[in-house]
Amino acid sequence: MKLKKAFEALEDKVYVTRKCRIEAAERNKRMDSMTLGINVWYSAILLIISIVILSRNDLPDISIVSITSAILVFSISMIVATQQYKDKYYAFKSCYLELDYLHKKIIRYIDIEQFNNDDYQELNQKYNEILKSSENHKPIDYYTVLMKDIQLAEKYKKKYPSYKRDWYIKQVIQWLLIILFVFIPFLTPIALQLVVKWVTMI
Repeated sequence: MKLKKAFEALEDKVYVTRKCRIEAAERNKRMDSMTLGINVWYSAILLIISIVILSRNDLPDISIVSITSAILVFSISMIVATQQYKDKYYAFKSCYLELDYLHKKIIRYIDIEQFNNDDYQELNQKYNEILKSSENHKPIDYYTVLMKDIQLAEKYKKKYPSYKRDWYIKQVIQWLLIILFVFIPFLTPIALQLVVKWVTMI
């Protein structure tokens, strides 16, 4: 029965989208906390450096770290303001809560085997309207869902054969960036000294 298959396909689509939007919401929540943490870290470095500079003014590297940290604090603040992680989190949360209600509604139609084209069109239109309430989730959110849900992974592994590799690559890149942001104030003086030496050698 074509309509039954259409309802089941819609149920599957709503279920997967809801799971992806949950992951997208959690990812933006983590990013908001992470950027806040990095900002606090840089601010703490600035505070410590300011105290050191007040007591000693013969440490040029400390001044470089201070300037770097100040620039990074400003940059991170701008990134957080433009990315609006918290706003995205609430938008995704609202979206997946609506999708959850829609999913339960579709399940009821399937359980009582009530299939007609008008109901399908109405449910499908509602699904499209809900999606417009937030931006689309990213591929990493979908890969995370597949990593967590064995049944879905088995179902979609032919469509996305490299999802595990892509997920691990993105995780490694994310952690490398975090480590870089944590240590960049201390790496800057070393890098500048190397650049100065390289320029003087030319």
